Amino acid sequence: MGIGFLVLALTLLAAVHGAPWTLYAWMTFMGVGLAFAFAALGTLVIDYSAPGETGVASGMNTIMRTVGAALGAQVAAAVIGANTAAGAPLPLERGFTIAFAISACGALVALAPTLLLGRVRVRT
Repeated sequence: MGIGFLVLALTLLAAVHGAPWTLYAWMTFMGVGLAFAFAALGTLVIDYSAPGETGVASGMNTIMRTVGAALGAQVAAAVIGANTAAGAPLPLERGFTIAFAISACGALVALAPTLLLGRVRVRT
């Protein structure tokens, strides 16, 4: 559900951003989506790892989230920077549109494996 909200929000940010209220609305969806996704991710990592490997799995989850956030920010900055006219104080709108569209595609790719997850027995 969280990644679904994220895909929706990023798609709407890329496609429908003409009025200021739309940015607030879509960013709210994005915040809710990120909160749900990150909250569920830790639980999924623990549920789908062997009991003796939960520490390593949790650490790898943290590392991958950190690397992904840093890489995503740099890709967005590069796209926005490449869409700034020479000598212009502000980037062009299309840079933000492309960056949000790329992010929506990335979130959609992240959504795909979640559809393959089966039920996990609760450990006792």
